[in-house]
Amino acid sequence: MGNQQLGPKAQRRPPNEIEKELLEDLQRRAQSSVTDKENEQIVNDLLKRFWNTVQGEEKEFKRKGKAWQGMGFQGEDPLTDFRAGGLLALENIVFFVEKYTGLATSMIKRREMKMSEDGSFMQNYPWSAAGVNVTH
Repeated sequence: MGNQQLGPKAQRRPPNEIEKELLEDLQRRAQSSVTDKENEQIVNDLLKRFWNTVQGEEKEFKRKGKAWQGMGFQGEDPLTDFRAGGLLALENIVFFVEKYTGLATSMIKRREMKMSEDGSFMQNYPWSAAGVNVTH
């Protein structure tokens, strides 16, 4: 950034063509639903990468189940947490757990999580939803 001034008094310039293309791509991915049929393969690949990073590859991947709640998702289907942020939110969360695995798994485990009487998880905050909101 060099000598560029940041903040409200910074001089603004319009984005160049490359920046416009990148911004359009980010917007497209943020608006692209994780439940669209055309995204099914990439979504499943991303979920497997998340699972393998957090759970370990020795634990069999399950697309739905209580294990997702244990990893900070609001329900047994992790895709319901990505409605607001689309494919980009899922990509961002996977990037975070892969790049900062120790920190991410520590954050996931430190959530005060208890099992309710019906066997579902009660948690102080939905870790994944917080990640989606950062993207959104």
